[in-house]
Amino acid sequence: MARAIWRLGVIIGLVTVSGCSGDLRDPVGLVAFDTSGGLTGGGGGNGGGSGGGAGRNSILVGTWSATFIIRLMNDVQTQVTTWSFQSNGTCNRTVAVTSILEGRTLTTSVPCTWFTNSTNISIMYGGNVGSVTFQWGLENFSRDRLVLDGVTYVRIG
Repeated sequence: MARAIWRLGVIIGLVTVSGCSGDLRDPVGLVAFDTSGGLTGGGGGNGGGSGGGAGRNSILVGTWSATFIIRLMNDVQTQVTTWSFQSNGTCNRTVAVTSILEGRTLTTSVPCTWFTNSTNISIMYGGNVGSVTFQWGLENFSRDRLVLDGVTYVRIG
């Protein structure tokens, strides 16, 4: 009985929150920082020959999280995506999806490496040869709001 009441409370809370628009928007004041100068960790600059230097903007170092509410025909799910960027160029992407209907959470975690330039971050997932590139910036000049390809992540660590 208590579990059914708890689920009803969660569903009511999610329905209330789901009244907000989940549409992605182009953030106002998106700012990217150049990886040259004092804001850079790691390499940076132009390298000779075929391999340029890989920059790692120190602003990105930390843990970032975004939560999405997904309404399905017979379920409501939450998805929490968390990125952790280390100053040594390693990273990790964790996605936790919780189903209200099933009452359980499925979590996946993938190690990766990263490097940046002034507007893009390239991620190479463990075991892959190629990389994925996202546009990045800070929303409204805040060092606590990272935007990756239009999705805002909040610094949690």
